[in-house]
Amino acid sequence: MLINVLIIFFILYIFYQVFLYNINKSPIIEGMGAEEITSYNKNDPDNAMILAQENAGNIQVIKKQLEKLLDLDKQVNTMNNDLDKLAVQVNGIIMN
Repeated sequence: MLINVLIIFFILYIFYQVFLYNINKSPIIEGMGAEEITSYNKNDPDNAMILAQENAGNIQVIKKQLEKLLDLDKQVNTMNNDLDKLAVQVNGIIMN
């Protein structure tokens, strides 16, 4: 009986997580989000550093995205540890 309840609980939890993922999913925008990158006057012949300036702006945006991923990595590790503890507890319940 307890195993059936746990199976139903985890199935519902997985569907809930998929539902949350689909709600929060943002579309992929080429250029890592054009609103964050500074645009430069490409028609100015005196501006020889246009490509370098655009690349520098793109690198800054990518750096911000990587910093967010590093924070996400910490959260995943914490959740992994919590899941390991939960598995031990569930195994203890099953043994009793």
